[in-house]
Parts: sequence; C-alpha cells; structure tokens
Amino acid sequence: MGFDDTTDKLHNTTWGAIRIQHNPSKQYVDFKAFVKTLQDSVDGGWKVDSGNSQQTIPTARQSVPKRTISIDFSVPAGSKDEGLDNLMKCSFMYQAIYPSLKVGTNTNHLASSFWTLKFANLIANPDGSGLLGFCDGFTFIPNMEEGSWIHRATNEHLIIPKLIDVKLKFTPFVLLSSHAFMVSATGQTGKATKAAWANTKYPYQMDFGQPGTTTDDKLTGTAVGKESTSLKGRLKSILGSSY
Repeated sequence: MGFDDTTDKLHNTTWGAIRIQHNPSKQYVDFKAFVKTLQDSVDGGWKVDSGNSQQTIPTARQSVPKRTISIDFSVPAGSKDEGLDNLMKCSFMYQAIYPSLKVGTNTNHLASSFWTLKFANLIANPDGSGLLGFCDGFTFIPNMEEGSWIHRATNEHLIIPKLIDVKLKFTPFVLLSSHAFMVSATGQTGKATKAAWANTKYPYQMDFGQPGTTTDDKLTGTAVGKESTSLKGRLKSILGSSY
C-alpha cells in the first residue's frame, strides 16, 4: 500500500498551488501553497515639491503607482522523489531570473526574463489569470533541521532537503486597461461627465461596485457595500450560501 500524501489533493485545486511561469520559454512550475507570509505593497507614486520660501502649500504630483508583492512559502517533500522534484523546481526558478541571451548573426543581446505569477485570488488578475511582471529576488533556504535524503547519483551523492523555504519578491506591471485606474470621460463642455473604475474586481477579484456618474461636478454615487446589490450579496454569490 503506497503512501497517501493528502497535500497532493490541496495542490490539485485552483487555489492550492503557486504557479511561476517563465514567459520567454513558456515553461512553468507549480508549488504546493504552504504560504507563510504574503505582503502586497503599493507605492502611490507621489512626488512632493515644497517650492520656494514664499510657497506655503507644497505641490504634489502623482505618477503610476508601483506594486510589490513579497511571498514566503515552504516546499515540503513527502518522499525522496518529491524532494528531487522540489529541488529541480527551485533550480528552474533560480535560472528563470536570469535574462535570456538572443544570438544573432552579427551581434548577441540580452532579453529580459519576465514572469507570470499566480496564487489563488491574492496574486492574480481580475479574470483569474496570473500577473505579468518580473522577479526582484529569490532566496532558497533548505531547512536542514528537518533532515534530508542522500541520493546516490552516478558520480556523487546529492543532498535532497525534506523541507525548503522560499522567499520571492515580485513586481507586477500595472495596466491601464484592466487594473486599478479611475477612468473619467470628458464631455463637450470639458467637464467630467462620467467616472468609473477600470475594473472593480482588482486586485483580489472582489467586486465593490462602480460609483455614480457626475452631474455638474457632483458625484451621485453610493457608499461601497450600500448599492442595490450589496457587497454582502456579492460575497454570498461568490462564496456560496455558507456566508
């Protein structure tokens, strides 16, 4: 009777895996989502000019915000074979950070290695696809206290950790068409006639609804969660009757 690893069932769900795709090669790896910490940070992109000594109010201008995601997760192995797989996945991830070398007839040049990262609804686009961006850094931490296997290869012995801790820092691209921008339409008078979020499910696939339209520069919108279809109602439709 073989070993029944219940974590395999978790891994086979849409929310139980962390997927990392190397876009130039279209290759990807899946890790079981034993997430320890996840930090999603956004820099508002503000630049403040204090002006001269006669200026009492500083001038603030905003550029495109920068989002940074840091995720730490554990990679356990229930057998030596799974430990070998985990070590190969980490090796792939390590190399996937490096740029690709494009060899030409007369010259060679480096091409950026962009990633697509996906974890359930916490690291994803509103439509459920992964986020396109780049990896700022990868840290590989074999947990030697948990033990390891010795794999006898042809010419040497390999250490296969039973548990590996991984730390990733990822910067996703922010796209005007599908992300967090507020879009304002301008009428013939030059006044804003309509304001709307580009996507109300960004960034965690939870629809908070659109504001009302503007009339004579005054918003007629309603508070979040107070629309005719309440936020609680939306959550109930997403999560089922248990909510």
